[in-house]
Amino acid sequence: MALKEKYCHEMALRIVLQCIESHANRYSRYTEPLLAISADFYVRLFVKLHSGQGKVKRSVSKMASVYSCVGCGACSLQRLGNAIPTKGDNFKYTPPSGPPVNMECEHCGSRHRVGGPIWAESMYNMDFISRVITGLQKEQFKTSPRIIGMLTMMTEELPDVPLYYIIDQLCSLLHCNVIPLIQFRSALLNAGYRVSLSHAAKGSAKTDAPMNVIWDILRCWTKLNPIKKERIVPGSLIEKILSKEMTTDISFDVHPDANPKSREVKLLRWQANPEKDWGPKSMPKRGATDDDQSQKKLKNQGKRKNKKSNENVNRTNKKQYPCKYFKAGNCNHGDDCVYVHDEIQINEQSNPKEENKMEI
Repeated sequence: MALKEKYCHEMALRIVLQCIESHANRYSRYTEPLLAISADFYVRLFVKLHSGQGKVKRSVSKMASVYSCVGCGACSLQRLGNAIPTKGDNFKYTPPSGPPVNMECEHCGSRHRVGGPIWAESMYNMDFISRVITGLQKEQFKTSPRIIGMLTMMTEELPDVPLYYIIDQLCSLLHCNVIPLIQFRSALLNAGYRVSLSHAAKGSAKTDAPMNVIWDILRCWTKLNPIKKERIVPGSLIEKILSKEMTTDISFDVHPDANPKSREVKLLRWQANPEKDWGPKSMPKRGATDDDQSQKKLKNQGKRKNKKSNENVNRTNKKQYPCKYFKAGNCNHGDDCVYVHDEIQINEQSNPKEENKMEI
């Protein structure tokens, strides 16, 4: 089960890896991911298969369910099983204890949704990626700069931290100014945690810091860049998050490792679309052209908003007609009824012929 969150691109990769692993286990085989990439509206995976009944049992500890808060977006993982080392290379497999979260989110009080299972281990083989980058540097292709940039980002990713957060989204939840990437990464590094980007999304932050540390960083940021008072409504998500006390010492001093190497040397990473409306389109129809698709897209913009305004216009237009239920004494809508309840106007509209005779 996929979740509609900002980390959906990486979650898609991990769901596919989990599916391949579960199918391989049925034939006493297990997988070793070499490379998994999400780019240009598709996913592409390179996986190596191994045989070994003993290591197949370990697969249950490589998968996890995802608990995601519908309010603040905080996510937690629950492994499907535990692999406890015993004597030698042997392991003892036990069921997990959980869930890792309460009924309500500890940060905002919202409920959780459960997704997955997903692959919770590393998606890359660093030796394989290094050999691919070396080969690309020897033989140049048209897309070599982009491939090298994306592969370099993968070598910088934290291999043992699944999923990521989007900095812009976290700031939009609090209606505050967006914290710069360098300052956000510096705050995490100064607090003793690791952080990296993700190749799957621009402006992402993949970290091993718990969610309360991330909110502490944004609480400290809002003190330096105050939010408008009218934004902080009592009982709102913003008020619930900002009202909690900080438990982490936050420092925004620039850390030496705050700027990733791929960003520092300005490698081509997230390439912009080559043209407008580029990407997957709807199923082709007979006689349809790209211009028809663009016109349809413009026509459907604001469709729901226009529908509501049309409904309001219809309500006002119906006020010229008498309510037959009010005349019979059975209308339960009262003043909210879209038809006329004025007895004088109802009598005038119900007897138009008599009015004409009076005028003659």
